[in-house]
Amino acid sequence: MPLYVPSAALTPEDAQTYERLGNEASAALHEGNFEFYQDLQEAQQRAGSFIAKFLHDPSGPVDDIYPTLPSDIESAVLIGRTVQKFLRRVENHPV
Repeated sequence: MPLYVPSAALTPEDAQTYERLGNEASAALHEGNFEFYQDLQEAQQRAGSFIAKFLHDPSGPVDDIYPTLPSDIESAVLIGRTVQKFLRRVENHPV
């Protein structure tokens, strides 16, 4: 599993927008305007662009996320569930 997947890549303009929205969200929270705060938080999370990269180690190389990754994760989950069911059956019926 990847250690780190960046949430977004920010251009200099995106970074300014991200910072502005964060400051406005903080002000809204301080004023008790929770609905506006939530709207600003959601807008801030949408700032930037998805970057299909991940890192196994912070000091290591940046790797691409390949299109097969979702199906690979699905396979790992299915295998994990199958093993879990088997182990639970063995646990309930000791030899």
